[in-house]
Order: sequence, then structure tokens, then C-alpha cells
Amino acid sequence: MNRVEFEKALDTVPPRKKEVLKLFLLGHSDAEMGEKLNITANTVSRHIAETCKLFGLSNGEGEHYCYRYDLFDIFIEHLPVWVSPEKIKEYRLTGQEEPPFPGRGLKAGSPFYIERSPIEQKSQSAIRQPGGLLRICAPRRMGKTSLLNRLMTVAQDDLKYRTATLNFYKLEDSMLENLDRLLKWFCETLSYELGLPPTFEDYWNERIGCKSSCTRYLESYVLAKIDSPIIIAMDDVDRLFEHPSVAVGFFSLVRGWSEEAEAQDSWQSFRQIIAYSTDVYIDFPVNQSPFNVGRPVRLPAINAPQVLQLARQYGGDNLTQFSETEAETLLGFVGGTPHLVQLALYHIYDDKITLTDLHSSQPIFMEIYANHLERLQQKLETYPVLLEAFKEVVAAKAPIKLSQRLTKQLIGLGVVQPVDWQVKISCQLYQQYFDAQWDLG
Repeated sequence: MNRVEFEKALDTVPPRKKEVLKLFLLGHSDAEMGEKLNITANTVSRHIAETCKLFGLSNGEGEHYCYRYDLFDIFIEHLPVWVSPEKIKEYRLTGQEEPPFPGRGLKAGSPFYIERSPIEQKSQSAIRQPGGLLRICAPRRMGKTSLLNRLMTVAQDDLKYRTATLNFYKLEDSMLENLDRLLKWFCETLSYELGLPPTFEDYWNERIGCKSSCTRYLESYVLAKIDSPIIIAMDDVDRLFEHPSVAVGFFSLVRGWSEEAEAQDSWQSFRQIIAYSTDVYIDFPVNQSPFNVGRPVRLPAINAPQVLQLARQYGGDNLTQFSETEAETLLGFVGGTPHLVQLALYHIYDDKITLTDLHSSQPIFMEIYANHLERLQQKLETYPVLLEAFKEVVAAKAPIKLSQRLTKQLIGLGVVQPVDWQVKISCQLYQQYFDAQWDLG
């Protein structure tokens, strides 16, 4: 969480919850806080849980974890005067960082980030270029957001760029269906991220259209106000692929802004990163697509030495005997998707499963992956055509050929992988689960 996000979250905390929060950060127990505020300990606990959500701390897939102590990390970083000196001292004396529950992008500098060299170096080189455009493409759960977090921290701390992160998953569905609304959201969110008052309405002109208005706003207001390089990271942009006319309009701007740097000095300071899960399956005019320019980066699956490295980083008594044999066994079952590997390592670290289970008890793996698998199934069932195509893959148990669009969508979900011009299911876990769900075995 950066400073702007922190201040925005703090502003949303209601007064009563803020009273509880301040007492909590000073080290009071729930009972003590309840007595001071004349409320029950259960009410205190509820206030803290709801405050955690306001700061982006909430449970993900299969997670049953109390995030209240993560608030200390956030406030020690951004508002330490609210935290008791004893808690700050305890924080600084803490040894190895506790492994986070897998499911969110890792913060920059996390010891649980697995570097896939030379991707990081090439990505940093791309964002140093005037007008640079970096394209990060990988299936879901492959680590795109973690790489984005790392790059944005390098840009801000080392390169002294002004940074803005726009998460397209936060977009209302109605904004995906109207280019004018989408571009206004883009301008307002960008302004907020950069700490500028959003004044895009002063630049919006129906006679020249929303694309020209948006470009004018960026050039005449944003770039004119900031005298250092600016980098925008746009995550989950493939949400637009389901709305081709809006997507073509928006992405033609992304390409155009990158190309402006070749002709105009005012755009030299502008850089962009776009991250998406699936290759483009809509038609672009060849000279308007950003997906055939800039620096492309694809995140590969992790391998056994990297799994072994990650297990060593998790540490703990249960992983001291984790060897390359265990790494290969785990990869054989869940493939090289970092999220699936991390779920197994986390549960071994947390005493939920053992190394013996890894070799002999696959049903217990179904238990730790249950929420992930259920959500994946729900996602597939939302798109009947995609669901039927995937059922063909599961039933075939061998590579088969699908249409280009369906192939790209299923690869984006992470449930299949390409084999020459065909696809096959991406791991044994998915094969066993969906065989059982649909009685295809």
C-alpha cells in the first residue's frame, strides 16, 4: 500500500472505528478497548475486522486468517505516531517475515518473490525508455501483480518517477461499455494516484471526441504539471476484451501515447505498463494495436530449483527436509503456477499437510485447493461456450485443437497450456477435480 492509498483508506474509517483503531495500535486488548469505549469485546473485534477490509486486508481463496496485526505494519510505515513504541520495537526486532497467505500480489522486496531472470532486468530497461511501453502477459496466478509491484517500487524509489497504478478489476461494468465513461474514470483515477486535482472536465470537448479530450488532458495538464518521468501501470486490462469497440478505442490511445514520444518532447517523460492474462482475441487495425509494439514479457512457469528455493525461504520445521524430489512431485501434481505451489508450501509450513501427504494423499490436496477449484469452476460456468470447450479438453486427456479465441481464453484462465497448435489440461489437479465434477473419468 502506497502513501496515497493509505491516506484514502484512512479517510474512509468512521469515527467510532477510528477510536478502536487508535487504542488497538497502542497495544490494548479487546477487553480493555471494550471497557474504555463501553462496548463489548465482540463489537471491538468486529470493528477491527471491518477496518482491516478498509485497508485492503481481507481473506482470499481458502483463507481463514485474522489480518488485524497487519495493521501494525501499515501504520508503522505510514503513521508511526499512532503506534505504541513497544510495538514498533517489537516489529523491528522481528526475525524472518511470516509467509503471507498466497493469493495477493507480493509487495516489493518480499522474500517470497521468485525472480525469473532476465525478465526483471528487461522490464526495468523497458520502463527507462522515453515513451516506454511494457506488456506483461501471463495466465492468472502467475505473478503479474507481484512483478508490477516490484517495478513500480523501482520506478518510484530508484528512478524517482511519479507512479500511478490503475486496477481495471475495480471498474464498474457500465464503464466497460462506454468509452467516454471509461476515459473519464481513467483521467480521474490517474489524477488521484498522482496527487493532482482531477480537472478533466475543463478539457472535455464533445466536438473533438473523448479520445482527443483525454489525450489533451494528459498532455496539457498531467504532463505539464509534473516535471519528472511518469509511469502508469494498468493491471487486468483484459477485462476490456469482452467489449471490443471500447477496447479498440482505449488501446489505440495506449499505443498512440507511446508513439507520441517519438515526435514530441512533451511525451518523452510518459511510460506505460499493461498487464493481462490472455492473449488478445479481438481484431485491431494493425496500426492501432499496442499488442504488437513495445517490450513484451511473458512469465514462465516456475521450475523445481525455484520451488526448492521458495521452500527454503518459507523455512519452518516442516520444510527442512523438502528436497528436489518433493519439488518435482509437487510440480507434477499442480504444474508450475506459483499460486498453486505456494498454497501447498504454505499449508506444509502451517502444519495443515505433511511431506508424507505430498507423496501419498492427494485427496488432502483437494481440500487445500477447494476454494480455488470452486471459484475456477464458477468462472467457467459463467461462460457456457468456454465451459463446453474445457470439458472437451478434460475428457480428451490428450492435446486437442480448439478455436483460437477459446484457446487464448482458457490459457488466460490457467487451465490449459499450449502444445504446438493444440492444448492440454495444465495439471493433474485440474484433471482429477474436473473429472470427478463432471463424471468424465
